Amino acid sequence: MKQVKKHDIRAVVRAAAAILLTLCAVFPCRASEADKQPITVALYMLPQKAHFQEVVETKWAELHPDIPLEITFPEHPYHDPSFLSADVFAYDTDMLTYVAEKGAAMELSPEDLPVYNDLIGFVRDGIAYEGKYYAIPFAICNSCMLCDRTDLALSNARTFREAAELILEDPSGGCMAIDFFGDIAYHFMHVFYSVNGSDAVPDLYNVDDETAETLLDMALLEKAYKETAGEVPKSQKKRAEHYDTGLVRALYCYSEDSAKLMTRTDPSIRFFGYGSENDGRPFYCDAVSVNADIEDPGRRALCLELANMIAGEEVFRDYICVDGACLNVLPASETLFLSLADEYAVYRAVWDAICDGENFIERPGSYVYDITNEGKQILTDFVNTLLEEYEAVENAA
Repeated sequence: MKQVKKHDIRAVVRAAAAILLTLCAVFPCRASEADKQPITVALYMLPQKAHFQEVVETKWAELHPDIPLEITFPEHPYHDPSFLSADVFAYDTDMLTYVAEKGAAMELSPEDLPVYNDLIGFVRDGIAYEGKYYAIPFAICNSCMLCDRTDLALSNARTFREAAELILEDPSGGCMAIDFFGDIAYHFMHVFYSVNGSDAVPDLYNVDDETAETLLDMALLEKAYKETAGEVPKSQKKRAEHYDTGLVRALYCYSEDSAKLMTRTDPSIRFFGYGSENDGRPFYCDAVSVNADIEDPGRRALCLELANMIAGEEVFRDYICVDGACLNVLPASETLFLSLADEYAVYRAVWDAICDGENFIERPGSYVYDITNEGKQILTDFVNTLLEEYEAVENAA
């Protein structure tokens, strides 16, 4: 048998390598092509959606100009779970239980979340389900009350009921515009959880007195607002305008709605629970997850990089600044929050209002999504019955 010399082997290897390189140039490998496929992204309902999309696309193009994004904003994520099919999707973490139980989100380790150790305490709880992490938080908000700093009685109210009863005792002093986002059933469950610490749909024949009385206060405030304004506008902007122009004494709204104010721009901001003890004030948290069905390691890494970028400081800072104005969206990062508090008065006011954050909690992750339309009608009818019974007693007096 003829002995093959080493230099002959090297020559064959070099020739084979040259052929492979040529083939790869002509027929690119499937893995790299897969990495360059568009990443689908479903983002959440945020103020200035088009601006947020532009910021995300611009930042991503700087990192990966050859990998496009296909961004959508699902109109009703609570009722249309199709957003879970996106490679990267954002949502309010009150849906986290639903998302986790569906197996829709990739499980994350703290190492996958660069911001993990800097998260405001209650936010960290909001991205976990049964001890495992599934989401990267980027914004928080909660309903809060805005009133004039000189309105000492309201400014010093400790709970929603206390503020409501101050206004209802003296309607001539002005009413409160409430941000009824969604419907009264949504607020029913928010109130029930705040008072009872339970996310179970309650037995309406055994609702505790405090929940019932709080809901009645909300209904009475809404009625007073309608009498003052002639309607209860669905537009958050219109309700903010009614406060801004002095038509109402106070505005109960989402924290970022303070950005809509033009004249009453330095209000007292009060975050409080609905119950008399002010325990367990629930906060909202917007977060982003990576689809658990992505199998290719390279693509999973890309999507995780994108998710962290969306939740990162650069995107957040560029997003909240629009035409020289600030959107007042609150970050989930404590360091970023404090940095913004040094730059913007409203962030300082909000931070001062929530600095006792140990008393805040992330909302539970199931109750809103699990209420059927029939259940919502039952809850709405319950609140209407409370109002009718109250008015009957008042009319009889």
